[in-house]
Amino acid sequence: MRILSAVLLVACSGSSSPSAEPLVADVAVGVHAAMESLLRVSWTQSAPLETWLEYRVDEDWLSSPPTRREAGEAEELVLGAPFDTPVDVRVVWADGVEELGSTTTGPGPAGLPIVVEVSGDPDAWDPEMGWVLLSARGGIETSVDGTWTFITDRAGRVVWAKSADTRRANLQPQLSLDGTQILIDQNSFWSVFDGGVDATVDRVDLTGTVLETIPTPRAHHPFAEYPDGSIVWGALTPNQSDEKIKRWESGDEPTVLWSCAEFLVAEAPDEPLACGSNTLSYDIERDTLLYSSYVSETVVEIDASSGETLRTFGHVGENAWAFEPAESAFWWQHGPHYTERGTLLVSSKDTDDGTETVFREYTVDEETETLVEVQSFGQGEGIFGNTMGEADLTPSGHVLHNYGSEPRLREVDPDGNVVWEVIWEGNFVGRSTPLSDLYELAY
Repeated sequence: MRILSAVLLVACSGSSSPSAEPLVADVAVGVHAAMESLLRVSWTQSAPLETWLEYRVDEDWLSSPPTRREAGEAEELVLGAPFDTPVDVRVVWADGVEELGSTTTGPGPAGLPIVVEVSGDPDAWDPEMGWVLLSARGGIETSVDGTWTFITDRAGRVVWAKSADTRRANLQPQLSLDGTQILIDQNSFWSVFDGGVDATVDRVDLTGTVLETIPTPRAHHPFAEYPDGSIVWGALTPNQSDEKIKRWESGDEPTVLWSCAEFLVAEAPDEPLACGSNTLSYDIERDTLLYSSYVSETVVEIDASSGETLRTFGHVGENAWAFEPAESAFWWQHGPHYTERGTLLVSSKDTDDGTETVFREYTVDEETETLVEVQSFGQGEGIFGNTMGEADLTPSGHVLHNYGSEPRLREVDPDGNVVWEVIWEGNFVGRSTPLSDLYELAY
């Protein structure tokens, strides 16, 4: 792996005896050639040894996972440091440490989204969430270029960034299902307005290397990954009269799993409704997809294997589930998904003709076919993103809410307190994902 920066060499024995062969030697640290927020640390071990890195940007030391390594050359990445920032680094093992001093990460690329404001109470944050993966528009707002997929830390600093392809938009970046890679949509529908003809999804590692590019022709907005690594997406027909969920399995053409138009004919034959989705989420426990149609303000749960429509939440058809209370219904919803605690979480307008963005969390009452609201937040806050938006649970149970076309991110604790907020310049924030351990992306 080539290093761009000058290398800092540290000669320390790593042993209590001057005559003993050092356990760790030839230590070097430098900026990663491809992703300049990453530092690459290399060293030589004279024996099998469990070693790890400790590093510090602010006050607290962070650590890479302790790893048993054989004698010989070893290396590890420093993850989570912002661009253009001094980082203290050391190699550590049970009986010793090699202090490397401070090395500065590389400069951030031009055109990154600009932070307007960061606020909050660090003592009230979810301590298990250190970073967020998301996308946003940077650079010139009127250009179709300038979208970034990036990882931000709690101070709003960018610690990882990859720009969208030329004349493409990144709207729904997400972790792979196993959490080891980043999936980035290269959306052409909303950049050059070609009907999604040339849309793709890239599978990317933490160095920014594109490992695979999956064609998703006619992609409108959403996509999701199955356990076998295949991609499903919502594909609008050329006349936009139907949106089909498609999947590459084998052969030259994708398989059609489900048709929005067929669903509308079956559930609402007398209603003049159109097809158009903004979210497609896969739930591994249920082996189902949630298809979110903002046009009909309805979420459809679909068997991920057969494509059978299982149930409907929202406002289409007689079979749609009820809301309890009735005023907790979602409208113009975005990002619906099942959480780890089995609830349904969604970002929504507060009412049908509302002017505030809220999140709503529901328990799923199978017996009465009712979504029962257990919490909501946003009423009276005066914040409205008229498109996009998403809410996720943080590892300890706070809610991370992004406001879509009102480019801000908020962390709300169970008592309804906003404990962290970041606001950007620009015109949207795409999908956002809380992150607790960047090293899961490195292995």
